[in-house]
Amino acid sequence: MAAAYTTPRSKCSTDVVYDKSRQEQLKEDEDKAIAFLNTSLGLSIRSGELHTSLKDGVHLCNLINKIRPGIVKHVGQKNLLFVKMDNITSFLQGARQLGLNEFQLFGTADLLEAKDMAMVMNPSFSNCHLPCIIVPRTPLYIL
Repeated sequence: MAAAYTTPRSKCSTDVVYDKSRQEQLKEDEDKAIAFLNTSLGLSIRSGELHTSLKDGVHLCNLINKIRPGIVKHVGQKNLLFVKMDNITSFLQGARQLGLNEFQLFGTADLLEAKDMAMVMNPSFSNCHLPCIIVPRTPLYIL
């Protein structure tokens, strides 16, 4: 009996258009997130550096504390994995305290390991009644 070989299926034109559209949306969301963080926190993050700039959680903790001072009590500055994880977890807890739901939040690994940067820049934040944390689709109101 002859072995059945399958050739890799090439993407159809709709898949290619979808992928291109999704990449363009991710780039747009990243640019908006960078502009928002740069403006809100006085940073100078460049295009393509969002993950590198956020993965230690420091800027996210600072952002939460800017929205509502004192939510994150301690922001770790050491370049250790558990400190970075603790910062990201503190940000997520702060976001919950501001009223965001679990489905609006990313997981620690989504950011730390860049597993799902689209979720980190989740536009569903725009559906919340509080300020959008990363990609604001509505104006930021300091509570």
